[in-house]
Parts: sequence; C-alpha cells; structure tokens
Amino acid sequence: MFLDSNTPNQNSANTATKICTISDEFCILSAIPRKLFETAVAIIPDVEYDELSHEVTATPINDALGWTYTRFTKKAKPNYYAAEFRQEDGSPWMLKIYDGTREY
Repeated sequence: MFLDSNTPNQNSANTATKICTISDEFCILSAIPRKLFETAVAIIPDVEYDELSHEVTATPINDALGWTYTRFTKKAKPNYYAAEFRQEDGSPWMLKIYDGTREY
C-alpha cells in the first residue's frame, strides 16, 4: 500500500484517513488478511504533479483504465483515489475507485 511521491501537497491527515478507510474496508469488512492487502493492493491518486512546477506529470487511474485525461473542464473535479489490485507479476488487474462520497 503506497502513494506515489509525486502526489500533490495535501493535508496529510486527510490522505492518511483515506488510506485507513480503504484498507479497513478490505481488511475488516471483507476479512482480507492485512498482509495480503499490503502486498497485492496499491492506493493510487487520480493525478500526480511535479513538485516544482505543479504541472500534471501522470494520471495513473486514467492510464490503467484506458481513459483520456481532460485537463480543463467546466467545473472542478474532486480528488479520486483507487485501490489498484496487482497480479503476481506486478501488473494491474483491477481498480476500485473512491471519490470520498461513501461512508463506511
């Protein structure tokens, strides 16, 4: 379980809470062993930024799903995170997207 170092500057408590909520859903509500979760699932952000220029450097969720990324839209979008399930070889198998609207 990790967040890339290029994750934008955010409230670290909010990010930590999001990760705990996601891991608790899998480990407590679904009874998946925590060791398996930490080995096979990565928490990824929707957008990664360059620390100096604050330009978008990657869009991991869009890339994994084959979606196109639209930089400028008519309204602001919330930050998304995804639980990326990985196969034994490290390639992504499935994503579960979290938008912060669901309570556990």
